[in-house]
Amino acid sequence: MAIETELKLLIAAKDITRFKRHPLLENAQIALVEQELYNTYFDTPQHDLLQSGAGLRVRRIGEQHWQTLKTRGHSVSGLHQRYEWEMEIEGDQPILKKLPKSFAIKGYSTKQLQALLVPVFTTDFKRTTWHLQLEDGVLIELALDQGEIRSGEHSDPICEIELELKAGEAADLYRAALLLQEHIPLSIENRSKAMRGYDLYDAQEISPSKAESFQLSPKDSAEAAFVRIAWHCLQHWQANHLAILASDDIEGVHQMRVALRRLRSCFSWYKALIPLAVQADLNAEIKWLTAILGTARDWDVFALALSKIAEAAPESEQAALKSLQAQVATQQAEAYKAVRSTLVSSRYQRLLLQLGHWLTGRKWQLALSQAEQTALQQPVGQFAPMALHKRYKKLLKMGASLRQLPALERHEVRIAVKKLAYGIRFFSSLYSAKASDRYSRHLSSLQDVLGELNDIQVTEGLLQQLGVATDAPVAHFLRGWYSHQQCMQLDQLDVLWQQFAAQTAFWK
Repeated sequence: MAIETELKLLIAAKDITRFKRHPLLENAQIALVEQELYNTYFDTPQHDLLQSGAGLRVRRIGEQHWQTLKTRGHSVSGLHQRYEWEMEIEGDQPILKKLPKSFAIKGYSTKQLQALLVPVFTTDFKRTTWHLQLEDGVLIELALDQGEIRSGEHSDPICEIELELKAGEAADLYRAALLLQEHIPLSIENRSKAMRGYDLYDAQEISPSKAESFQLSPKDSAEAAFVRIAWHCLQHWQANHLAILASDDIEGVHQMRVALRRLRSCFSWYKALIPLAVQADLNAEIKWLTAILGTARDWDVFALALSKIAEAAPESEQAALKSLQAQVATQQAEAYKAVRSTLVSSRYQRLLLQLGHWLTGRKWQLALSQAEQTALQQPVGQFAPMALHKRYKKLLKMGASLRQLPALERHEVRIAVKKLAYGIRFFSSLYSAKASDRYSRHLSSLQDVLGELNDIQVTEGLLQQLGVATDAPVAHFLRGWYSHQQCMQLDQLDVLWQQFAAQTAFWK
């Protein structure tokens, strides 16, 4: 058994010649110039192995056959880590009795499972391999794979680079990838060949993803918790990448934007231990991406609001509202074009690689004193309650006389509510689920109302971008509509704030 750690990158066929001339490969040893690999992946008709997080293949190399079992690991920012068992076998059918005794599928004996296995898909590709010997004893096996995945009548091309760690740290994979990406447009691939094959066999609708729950232990160091939270945010971010590119569902942009805000909030929560100056370059790039997504989200929200307004508006306003909706739809389309162009850009891919390199290498440690590094090692069970209480006290102070605050200051309160909400979700597994859930619900209600009040302010700016005159009839109508909504939201805000302020700080 071994732990396989590799970084997957997609490359365009037109860039392969340039890739082979890359300076990083000039002094590399070529282990296998051209190796033909034919793989058949097996599972039950109900995909029991897939559902158990396992992948089983038989690889043919010349006259030899190799059986490989891989278990579910994790994949984010192109980095794939999982357990792997490999053994030579006779013939082209898997032999389950040769697998580790610890491997089992609930409800099946080894004999029953063996009888049910069927070929699901195949991969057929040519692999060229280099051994990269870097400084400090780092050894990376770099493979260029070209071929196809096939399942029935369906196929998908393979044109990718795999950087597999043989000696060194995961950060070294990102370092090598960043060197390659300086010269060649490369993009991160979070899907394994196996996952792509299953998608061909039984295509699933690509849909937006919300953040999943995750666990921290009170005994984890504050630094370990930071890394865990940051990776979780990055996973949430990238889970929506394909949904935005392949779907018109506006939830994809919303969820990616939420993931970016959560990541920036994570940086902010830890600024006492990891100064923001250490993250300045990354934060600037994340803000760049957030702004592009934010433009699309603003038009999405305005489009939804106009649709609701049009349903209830009198007949006399319908023509003007319909014209305005058409203008907004045009702006939405342009904003989404900008988002999709960004998601396939080299700058975007470089940001993902830089984040992976920063998190795996823990580069912030280089800028910290010994005392600061010691503080990072305190248990997160000590760090979290102090950080939560500091944010809580600040929010209470900011929210005093909330209804009377000017729009800009109220927006600052909204941001503070979001940050506290994110922090509670980050650290919720350290506390009673019942208490943290109840507290989160109060913050969510506050956040919703403050968000709607902010949307009202954003609308004025969007109307100006559309060139709608301030004295135009439709502008007067919308102001009247939003003024009425604002009065109702402010009344609700008073109630929600009092309910929130009355809550017990469960982390104390």
